Amino acid sequence: MSWLKKFFSKPIVWFLIISFFYLSPNLLSPHFSYIDDGQSLLNAKTALASNNLNLWKNILFESNIGRIRPFYQLYFIVLYLIGGVNPLVFWLGQMTILAFTLYGIWIFLTSFTELKKKLSFILLTLFLFFPATIDNFYRLGTAEPRQILGIIWFLVWLKKLKLNKLKIKDYFLGHLLLAFTLGTKETSLLLFPMIGFFFLISFLVENKKKIKRNILFLSSSLFLQGIIFYLLMPKNQGYGSSMTISIPRLWNSLLVTRLELAEFYLPLLAVILLTIVRLSSIFNIKKLFSILKKFLWPGVLLLGFTESLFFVWSWQYQLERYHYLPLFFGLLYSCYEISQWDKQLFNKLKKQLFIFVFIPLLLLFISFFQMRGLNWKAVFERSYKYYSFHYTTYQTAGKLIDFLYKELPENTSVYIDHGDYEKIADLGYFASDFGDRKITIFSNNKKINNKYPKMHFYRSNLQDAYNQDEDRKVIILFDSSPDRYFEKTIKNF
Repeated sequence: MSWLKKFFSKPIVWFLIISFFYLSPNLLSPHFSYIDDGQSLLNAKTALASNNLNLWKNILFESNIGRIRPFYQLYFIVLYLIGGVNPLVFWLGQMTILAFTLYGIWIFLTSFTELKKKLSFILLTLFLFFPATIDNFYRLGTAEPRQILGIIWFLVWLKKLKLNKLKIKDYFLGHLLLAFTLGTKETSLLLFPMIGFFFLISFLVENKKKIKRNILFLSSSLFLQGIIFYLLMPKNQGYGSSMTISIPRLWNSLLVTRLELAEFYLPLLAVILLTIVRLSSIFNIKKLFSILKKFLWPGVLLLGFTESLFFVWSWQYQLERYHYLPLFFGLLYSCYEISQWDKQLFNKLKKQLFIFVFIPLLLLFISFFQMRGLNWKAVFERSYKYYSFHYTTYQTAGKLIDFLYKELPENTSVYIDHGDYEKIADLGYFASDFGDRKITIFSNNKKINNKYPKMHFYRSNLQDAYNQDEDRKVIILFDSSPDRYFEKTIKNF
């Protein structure tokens, strides 16, 4: 039994078990959804059926919609190659992504902080129940889970990097992790100020010329990679045009955050104040470089937090799931700072803590959060809401998709009543067996007709058009109530 004990002593095994139970509703009853999944499957099927380089380029580099996500697309292509249109394969992929993300965070936290391994384990488990985490992992189509995977393993690589013994394999591993992260989502560009800060501080505090040369060489090549990626990015079109840097938008987003996410961001402000107090206690102009060295990782993580929050606030839509990235950096930063405090330091700085932390936080709470207050119960309610919403949506959507994909006869007219043209398009992909089955789709959505005129047709009165159709037909009616999100399907073959 020693091999069994050795097997279960490995942290990755436990993270795989946790990830399985976390996603068990969708692993035990796997389905696709009509949010992004159809488009991803179509891209994978189209790419694997062709050796046309231009077609592959258009799929991997989505210039027409203002995105550049080759590794996002390759991930779905690989899963499609393994299992075809099998949702279980994709949910197993999601489970693996989650497990290795948790494992990466655990390695990062325990490698350079004084946090106990069991405490890190508990913090990671709590992180799973953040509403933003649930909202991202209970959907297959979001890019953030794979983006965070790339970011955390890049940070692990950066932490374990030995600048005095820079090996070729370390050099290429760093570039590969950075390329994966950038090619998963464009906002990963936020890594470059973090990289710049890390190497700048490392350069300033280092005395050996060999290490300085290695820093200049490695940082230059990483920044060159970032410049190439930025030049390839489509500018001010499609997806990218939804991000606008303006004072009114930033202020409005700040107010939304204050009203909806105060429970997460007020504690983070407290942690930032703790950092200021701790560093002020050791500040000495004569020992500036040693202080800079102590601020290296807090500075890197704080940069990641502020940049990711800035990206979220610049975005056109303010959804809680977009806060997954700043909350991820906030978790890393908070764990690091908490680990630096011990009983001796706390006793030494009691007076400063009262003056520089508790009083400012009290004033901040009274002035800025007085209209909102803190409601931890609301956090648990939102977590449950996102869980139940995605589970219910995936189950009801999955049954509909199974019917459209597996049972719909040839030459069927499909009538869809929905205001979101992307969901209508995804339903069309499954109904047409991704182009292999002849069907016709009617909807009361003009936008879908303009974007996909060969298959989709507009009808102002969908119910009347369905009633007058005497051929093989099916109608899908969506309940528009925000508390109930399901569809009613009427078949007439």
